[in-house]
Amino acid sequence: MEHRIVDIIDGTDECCIMLYGDIGDWGSIQPEDIVKKLMTAESEGRRIDVRINSVGGEVYAALAIFNALRASRADITIYIDCLAASAASVIAGCGRRVKIASNGRLMIHSVRGYAEGTVEEIRNHVAEMEQLEAILCDIYAQRTGQSTEQIRNSYFDGKDHWLTASEALRLGFVDEVFDTEDSDDMAPSGVTPRQICDAYTQRYINSLETQTSKDKTMFNKLKARPRFIDCADEAAAIEKVAELENQAATAETLRAERDALKEERDRLKAENEEFIRREQEAEDAEIRNMADEYVQDGRIPADQKDNALAMLRANKATARAYFDSLKPKRRIIDRLDKGDGMQSDPLEERKDEVRKRLGR
Repeated sequence: MEHRIVDIIDGTDECCIMLYGDIGDWGSIQPEDIVKKLMTAESEGRRIDVRINSVGGEVYAALAIFNALRASRADITIYIDCLAASAASVIAGCGRRVKIASNGRLMIHSVRGYAEGTVEEIRNHVAEMEQLEAILCDIYAQRTGQSTEQIRNSYFDGKDHWLTASEALRLGFVDEVFDTEDSDDMAPSGVTPRQICDAYTQRYINSLETQTSKDKTMFNKLKARPRFIDCADEAAAIEKVAELENQAATAETLRAERDALKEERDRLKAENEEFIRREQEAEDAEIRNMADEYVQDGRIPADQKDNALAMLRANKATARAYFDSLKPKRRIIDRLDKGDGMQSDPLEERKDEVRKRLGR
């Protein structure tokens, strides 16, 4: 049975973050959810209680929560209400004050994992697990004041090490033991840790159902807000919350679409500007070639080239028609190579040809 109790329970000057369930992808306790709730409570400057009842889960997910709790500036106290087993015990070592129920349990064991693939892939997996164990040994060592080797030899031997509340206190894993209303032993023979965890969670759920006065107080606080003033009961308030969530989701979708359209607009604008720039460069190159040709064939003097460029840029069609109407004044500029490698003079060649005809 998997209960999803990972939530903030609000109070006036304090709040409570519940870590009830499995940690990681397959469980109800997701690091991103806890970090968001922690940041919200921290920004409001309230004291935070973190209550744990978990058989564990993914180590990396637990480490993410561990780091968030350790880095927070809020006043945080951790309560082990029932079980803090495996990865959940890591969270309890984040450096905050930890209290455990008098009939609670804390369990530590070696990192467990599964590997398949090539020999090299399995070796890499083993190396990763060993690195994880080194990190956990350091966390527990800092928490208890023991050396990492003492921790490794005592708890990372492949066995499950269950500590009672008094043992956890004596060894330094917790700071205080608190009494519970139900002093019955939560670990009768033949009952699995999962069953103990689920039974305590169910008992907690049942206790919530009896807190009608507190629920009513919370509803009255909610109804005092403008958007909930017309809500007749809790069901209406929940419906209003769902409506606001849908509106928020729609707004987020619209914002995403707007941002995508802006991005596409900017892209098209940049492409258009680049196209115009290239067109202008090509147009200017064409006009310069025209002016050069007009100078070369003698239609315009070389010192009038800038004026010709200005006319072509102002109105290319009209200017081109004008310059094309001018009579070219071709000049002899080509020279032919002679056999001795010297260039011949066309005028002299013409004179030689006339002399030959005249017999001179």
